[in-house]
Amino acid sequence: MCELLAFNFNRPITPTFTFDNFISRSEYQPHGWGIASYPDNSAQIYKSTEKAAVSRLARFLQGSDEICSRIIISHIRYATHGSLSHANTHPFHKKMGKLEWTFMHNGTLQHYKRGMRLKTYLPTGETDSEHAFCFLMQQIRRERNLLGGLMPSYDFIESVLQQINAYGRFNAVFSDSESLYVYHDMHGYNGLRFTERTFPFSRVVFRDSGAAIDLSAYKTSDTRGYIIATAAQTDGEVWQSFTPGKLAVFKAGMRIK
Repeated sequence: MCELLAFNFNRPITPTFTFDNFISRSEYQPHGWGIASYPDNSAQIYKSTEKAAVSRLARFLQGSDEICSRIIISHIRYATHGSLSHANTHPFHKKMGKLEWTFMHNGTLQHYKRGMRLKTYLPTGETDSEHAFCFLMQQIRRERNLLGGLMPSYDFIESVLQQINAYGRFNAVFSDSESLYVYHDMHGYNGLRFTERTFPFSRVVFRDSGAAIDLSAYKTSDTRGYIIATAAQTDGEVWQSFTPGKLAVFKAGMRIK
């Protein structure tokens, strides 16, 4: 099973310690990794078919401040659909008008091509994940056109995600460069959790790497935001589960849905 990790904060952050801990979990998800962020309104994506724990690119990013963004999504892959290729590695990227969307998925869909026919957006690779992303983008674009260029409601986007979920297991995290969207599988597959980081910051211990970090040494008092992950990453802060079958939306370090 793949694993997901995402951030939404009110100011650009560098996810050094959490990203280090996350890629250490690639021993169980060895089929590639990727990370997307937004230095501005454009998406910056790094990904590789290598296991994250041995990837030279991942090691470079661990030791740099190259990723600094309000919105970050990251994925480590266990392949169930599609070969080990760059095209099949998450996150995926599509444009809609001036917005650049990035998307990643955890789970497996079955018989989805018969029910989710694509016209406007077409996948580059072979995965069920990218097909679902194209279908989601297609439906949002069609509704947006009907609304005269306005973005569809969160309820509409949630209904499309539930439609996709009917074809199998489906946890999805995606962004349009302005907001972070999180959808948890309607049957609660594989878990999906979040924690809020806000002042006063605590001392945390990362569960996989064992690193102990005093967050107050790295955060300013006006920093606030959320971390989303398949599994709780730390001890010393509260991780809550998302509601199955529902969409959550984060913007500027606040939960708005």
